[in-house]
Amino acid sequence: MRRALRTGLGALLIASLAWSGVTTVQLFGSGPARLWVDREADRILAEVDRQLARVAAPERIGRRVSALLAEEPRNWLALDAVTAEAARLGVALPPDLATRVEAARAEDSGWMSGTGNCLRCAWDAEKCSFDLVMLCRAPVEMSPLGDIKGLADEGGNYLRGEDVDEVILILSAVGLSATALVVVTGGGSVTVKAGAGLAKLARGMGAMPAWMARSLTDAARQGVDWAGIPGARRVDDVTALLRPSVLRPAVKTLDDAGRVVGSAGAAGGLYLIGKTADAADLSRLARVSEAAGERTVGVMEILGKNRLLRTALRLSDEALHLVAGLAAAVAALVGFLLSGTTSLALRTARRRLG
Repeated sequence: MRRALRTGLGALLIASLAWSGVTTVQLFGSGPARLWVDREADRILAEVDRQLARVAAPERIGRRVSALLAEEPRNWLALDAVTAEAARLGVALPPDLATRVEAARAEDSGWMSGTGNCLRCAWDAEKCSFDLVMLCRAPVEMSPLGDIKGLADEGGNYLRGEDVDEVILILSAVGLSATALVVVTGGGSVTVKAGAGLAKLARGMGAMPAWMARSLTDAARQGVDWAGIPGARRVDDVTALLRPSVLRPAVKTLDDAGRVVGSAGAAGGLYLIGKTADAADLSRLARVSEAAGERTVGVMEILGKNRLLRTALRLSDEALHLVAGLAAAVAALVGFLLSGTTSLALRTARRRLG
């Protein structure tokens, strides 16, 4: 019986190791390892709520609200999102903290203060806050008029030999040419236009993440036939100078940004893209925001960016198979060693008794 058991355990060990080897080849043999894959869209929100249930203690939410109150200027977009999410979770702020929030709101949102801030925002995008920019500046920046102005301003600078903001120029051109450019991305012209408008706002506010600025600058330098700029007289002339195949990654980025806008709102999208570290972050953020909607800002403030973006991922089937194969191999090896140790102990005991 013991011999049969050891034979069976040995066979299981060999089979498990063989299965693990095959899975490892599948996982790593065809390019970068696919340890993680996108989670199904309908399960992202469930994972978000599960994570909130784990970490969204009243103390954590209170600390985040206190930290946001201490910022200067205060970010009311984030503050309101966190307090709304706390209310949805049934978490009440301590009375003294709730009083501080209302006092700060009264201080920051008086009629004269709001009017002055809006005028400053309309004049200079760097003076805009996230809660004012949509009201005071976005109507122009995110419209075809803003795109035409951007092309005219930066094209004129180029012709005069002055400094050109290549990012604004390419965003304006993409905004006006979105319908043609989406052919190379598989996105949608509406989301690309929205993403380009949002990126222009972020650029003007100084809120564009560095990775996006670098990507768009490279796209402008390589994806535009600059030699043809002096001869351009109309918008169509400029957009005809674009090189769609070169612009594919940039247009994909703007499509993802537009998806965030469509889900989390324009102000929320503007705030959220500033938290991303690369295009992969933005792509995952787009998927999460499509599941969480206008809750995305509040959820990110509570969970943190990394934990939130991980809700869009799950272990790939190959990775799960590898884990299962290794677990079976370890179990078989332990059983094999225990069986051998038991047999040795029994033989030793019989010799001593004999």
